[in-house]
This record gives sequence, C-alpha cells and structure tokens, in this order.
Amino acid sequence: MPIVVLVAGTLVFWVIYWFIRMGGIDHFREQYARRKEEARRAQAREMERTAPLRAIDDPRDAATVLMLLTRIMHQL
Repeated sequence: MPIVVLVAGTLVFWVIYWFIRMGGIDHFREQYARRKEEARRAQAREMERTAPLRAIDDPRDAATVLMLLTRIMHQL
C-alpha cells in the first residue's frame, strides 16, 4: 500500500510541476484559444454561406437562390 501511495504522490507531483513550471498552463491556453478561433471561423463560414438568403426579402427569390446554391454545391 505505501508503494501505491508513493507512486501516486510522485505522479501528482510531476503533473503539478509540469503544469506550473514547464508551460502546462500555456498549453491549455493555446488549446482554448485554438478552439475559440475555430468556432469563430465556423460561425463566419456559416454566416457567409447563408448571407444571400438573409439579404433577400421575397421568399420566391430566396428559394431560387437556395436552389442555385444547392446546384453549385453539388457540382463541386
């Protein structure tokens, strides 16, 4: 039992050491910033994709644009 406690304590010590002294905090901050940037880009892409539909007031014209966009997307 004391060996298990020793191994677990050593592991906890080195995790804390890595987190504080070796840039663990920076690693998590970079991951958070990267995820936030990817979410922002995905939202911008979605807004760009649906911009023609939001810019048109007449539903018939919007349906025409949607059909044309669908056709274009299938050709790519």
